Amino acid sequence: MRATVVVTLAGGALALSALAGCARPPHVFGLLHDPTFTSQSLDSGRIAVGGVTSIADDAAHSPSTRVRSESLLINSLREAHPLLQVAPAGAVAGEFGDNAHGELLDRYQRVGELDSASLHEISARLPKLRYVVFARIDADVIDSTETVTLDSSQNEHTELSRSRTMTVGFNVYDMSLRRSVWSGQFTQRKGSSNNYDQPRGLLEALVTAVLDPHEYPAPPAQHKVLRPIFDAFAESLPQSSKRRM
Repeated sequence: MRATVVVTLAGGALALSALAGCARPPHVFGLLHDPTFTSQSLDSGRIAVGGVTSIADDAAHSPSTRVRSESLLINSLREAHPLLQVAPAGAVAGEFGDNAHGELLDRYQRVGELDSASLHEISARLPKLRYVVFARIDADVIDSTETVTLDSSQNEHTELSRSRTMTVGFNVYDMSLRRSVWSGQFTQRKGSSNNYDQPRGLLEALVTAVLDPHEYPAPPAQHKVLRPIFDAFAESLPQSSKRRM
């Protein structure tokens, strides 16, 4: 997706990219929170990441991408809740095996939640777990924007920006109740930009076009957008462990 914006500025000021400011932490929307899911129940149990899947990118289904995303989410949980018992990466996959775990994630990927049969199977295979988290990337959109600004001397400045916007949905399942006790979504946008000044003379402009062509920056990598989403999710869970620090 690409857009072009032309702005005329007074006093020789140069437009600043909207992406250059500090990104706000993402906020949860569509939150469903079961009253049984409290800080006390979270602290007294053990939690594992069941997996991270995607409906937006086939590459997210590769084992290496799954492991990297799972590790990111585990790190976010551990940093937000230092006293929480978090199972190591691959705990669920290790009990199921690659094929069975892949089928479990495929079911979650298609529907965005797990049925009672899947939860019964997890509970049977991992009896020491109280909670299991599953995440699904629901959207992954890359945008390109060209912004041309003219100052009071009619000098032209061009900013080429590229951003990535991701939305991730989460479910926290209580294995003792065999149902979801927390669900919600987060959206985060990150971007970068390249800035160019157009030379005033025709010859200088032609030389610049050949030697220094305008290029869009690469979009932010997925993990750089996912990490603040995972951090926001972890921070949104009951916080007694963090408050006791």
